[in-house]
This record gives sequence, C-alpha cells and structure tokens, in this order.
Amino acid sequence: MFWPVIAIFAAAIGLVKLGMLTILLSMYKAILAVTAAVALSLGLALLWRHLKDIRNAPHP
Repeated sequence: MFWPVIAIFAAAIGLVKLGMLTILLSMYKAILAVTAAVALSLGLALLWRHLKDIRNAPHP
C-alpha cells in the first residue's frame, strides 16, 4: 500500500510541475511578444524621426 501511494503522489507532483511549466512558457511567450512589439515601435519611431530630420534639413 505504501509504494502505490508514493507513486500516485509523485505522478500528481509531476503533473502539477508540468502544468506550471506550461503556464510559465505561455507567460514567457507573451512577454517576448510585448518586448518585440515595443522594440519594433521604438525602431520605427527612430527611423521616422531620422527621415523627418533628413527631409527638413537645409540643402546646400
């Protein structure tokens, strides 16, 4: 009776840890998507500002 209880307990702990890893992975994917969106928007803003400055610069 002792070993089956230990086996069931270990399987339950393993499934809980697997669920936690799945949640962490989905959180990391969301954080990565937000970081990529912020980096892309900042890059586009810097590019737009640079092109605006070039266009408004006096020509010799």
